[in-house]
Amino acid sequence: MAPIAEIRNLKVRYGGRTVLDIPELTLEKGVRYALIGPNGSGKTTLLRILAGVIKPGEGNAKVLTNSIGYMPQKPYAFGFSVSRNVELAIRNKEGANAQALEALEKVGLSSMAARKGDRLSGGETQRMAFARILAEPRELILLDEPTAAADIEGSVRMELALFEYIRDTGCSFLFSTHMPSQAAAIAQKIIMMEGGRISELGDSEQVLYNPSSESARLFLSHWRLA
Repeated sequence: MAPIAEIRNLKVRYGGRTVLDIPELTLEKGVRYALIGPNGSGKTTLLRILAGVIKPGEGNAKVLTNSIGYMPQKPYAFGFSVSRNVELAIRNKEGANAQALEALEKVGLSSMAARKGDRLSGGETQRMAFARILAEPRELILLDEPTAAADIEGSVRMELALFEYIRDTGCSFLFSTHMPSQAAAIAQKIIMMEGGRISELGDSEQVLYNPSSESARLFLSHWRLA
């Protein structure tokens, strides 16, 4: 399968501390990946590098497409309308409002289209940011804890909208989550991070239910996997 992103000899250091150390990683086109691991394991840093937000200190991260959608853990919200916030992500402005409203409908926010974006709750802001992703087809989607602030209903709507988007676009997908159960439901492959390194990488069922390392087994023992 052809690659959508390649990492080689990647290192990121903050204040003399190595926060990311990945000798090699290839993401394949059309595959759904989940990043899991404890807080501070490097998940957000990896996503930010692939999104081009930060540069690696050593090595390189090559993303083989310019068609990228990135949603940070704390997405931005401007003071104008929710629909206008979504329209900002649409390149062709002709018909942008209709596209924005359609995306908002998918995440359950169409009734809030005229509300000011910076007046939304944390979960609503995440859903608005996710609507920005849904508003256009892209080849690579990068999401950092996309449902962390959403309630159960909001999370379910986002997951259903995501599956529909993946089906329609055939995009590659990488997201971080603090819930292995969510990773099991969405991802085909799991990348488990620990101390800035990849401790496990493989098919979701193998990594989640039969990990090879003791540290991975210990981490997963704290979570219920259906």
